[in-house]
Amino acid sequence: MSENNSPIMQQDNAKGSTALQAQVVNVYPNVITEEKCREIFMDLYKNNVLSLQDEAKDMACQRAEQLTDIFIQKLSQQDDIIRQKIEDQLKEPAMQEAIFKSQKCFAMSNDDDHLKILTDMLIDRGSISQRTNKQMLIDEAIDVLPRLNQKHLDILAFYSFIDVFYPSYDEHLLKSQINDLIKYVQNIIPLKSRDSNLQYLAQKNCLQTFDGITHLKDINIILGERVTLLHSGFSEKEYDDLITVDIPEIPFAKSLINPENIVINTTLENLKYILKNRNIDKTNYDNIINFWHKNNDQSDSAFVKDYILNNFEYGYLLFENWQYLRDYNIFPLGITIAHTYIRTKYQQKINWNFE
Repeated sequence: MSENNSPIMQQDNAKGSTALQAQVVNVYPNVITEEKCREIFMDLYKNNVLSLQDEAKDMACQRAEQLTDIFIQKLSQQDDIIRQKIEDQLKEPAMQEAIFKSQKCFAMSNDDDHLKILTDMLIDRGSISQRTNKQMLIDEAIDVLPRLNQKHLDILAFYSFIDVFYPSYDEHLLKSQINDLIKYVQNIIPLKSRDSNLQYLAQKNCLQTFDGITHLKDINIILGERVTLLHSGFSEKEYDDLITVDIPEIPFAKSLINPENIVINTTLENLKYILKNRNIDKTNYDNIINFWHKNNDQSDSAFVKDYILNNFEYGYLLFENWQYLRDYNIFPLGITIAHTYIRTKYQQKINWNFE
């Protein structure tokens, strides 16, 4: 890192110590090439980072360059439309501030997960041209991420998977998701009712607590409500005896908790869409909708628990530890961090929209 000869404002705090404030970032009005992108990134860091000494200065610069390399690599993988949006945003002061904060975060933490999350967040942020909620959440996430450790990320990933578990229409995907939930629980236990990690995440506005009032339902009830394959279903003969039309677009599947029965393996909204496009008469329409509702039954939650206990080696962990987790719910800021973490570490893309 070269010496920073640019002016830096100083401000005395109440105890007489000195805090350093970064100078205003430069705005580059020209078309962004790879070389210009690298220049922007490194100028931002060298001109704005707090003064460090000797080996620390060299380490910080090397890490800033590493983040720059990864960002440029990911930028080159985007399609032309997204790439152009990002290149346009690189000229904006707010985007440059996000870049500098990301560089500083990784320079201080040297955490590989942070590096991947930060560069993905910068790509996401740069692809949004308007000042939306999602863009502002990314800005907040970049500020908060340096203060989170691996356990914090695993906890947020667990809550995020709970939040987006529905829909899951494929048995292989469902088993993979449940295994992921169990894996996350293994990562974050042992928990106690007053676990400091949960309280810390709530303090950082990543989780929300209701002062001891249970917010989330039991895990088996959540899964039973959201995953069609875990419904008890109905007999195929019962359906055929009542429905007088053939609709091949309706996706049927075998119930996992009651293999003798079948389920309508889609959302209610999609089922209504299928029936509407087929112009189904009212009697059949109502009967088919009623069959969808027969997928689920309040008693199914007990079967869901039995299914998980019987089919997953560590399935019991979901139920033993859920009592400590259910007093919290994930907040949009936590979702922003968790979804990027899941995408970068586990190559699982989760759609989210805070527009």
